[in-house]
Amino acid sequence: MKETLEHLTADFWERDLPGLVTRDADLETLSGKALALIGMRRVGKTYLCYQKF
Repeated sequence: MKETLEHLTADFWERDLPGLVTRDADLETLSGKALALIGMRRVGKTYLCYQKF
């Protein structure tokens, strides 16, 4: 069991990130403030941050 988990973990870290879909979202940022994206699950909030920052 431990060997299987180690193998799956190693496979996960070796994978590339999926391709990004370009979005036309304008994220306004304020100096010294955190950016918070709020939305439904699995709609691309994390990848939108990857594209912008």
